[in-house]
Amino acid sequence: MGIKNYRYDYDIIPTSKMPGLNLTTNKHKGEEIGFYESMRYEPIKDLFVKASYEHAFRLPNNSEIFGDGGFIAPAPNLIPEEADNINFGVIFDSYEFYNFPWFKAEANIFYKNLKNMIKLQQGANRAGYINMGKVEVKGFELEVSVDLNENWYIYGNYTNQTLKDKQKY
Repeated sequence: MGIKNYRYDYDIIPTSKMPGLNLTTNKHKGEEIGFYESMRYEPIKDLFVKASYEHAFRLPNNSEIFGDGGFIAPAPNLIPEEADNINFGVIFDSYEFYNFPWFKAEANIFYKNLKNMIKLQQGANRAGYINMGKVEVKGFELEVSVDLNENWYIYGNYTNQTLKDKQKY
């Protein structure tokens, strides 16, 4: 179990006097609290079942807020993404499995309910980041890792993910 505090405070101060630009200083600050809970259970040797829930935030990064000074405009009104994440999985993790020093196979399903997704949107002259609204993410992941010997291993991963815009207009 854990708790995370997200604080943000940014100012966008115009540095150019080009015609048509808004020369107002934009300030944005806030604080959000996220949390998570996870558990793992071993019903039989080397087989684990896991589950987790997380209420999380993703703060906008520097390039999303300030732009790039050319093709991407500043986005002073971006707010953090907010997500509720649910994950379920099964792991088989064994040493000395058949003739392999180590073998691990994992399968997971996940669901994310995302609000205020940050997205790059093309404008008339420049692109800029916006908050998109609600997005639903569903998917699964399969992963296998095998040590062939002490020097060589193989690894494979497959992820399938579906995103749907759930904003009601």
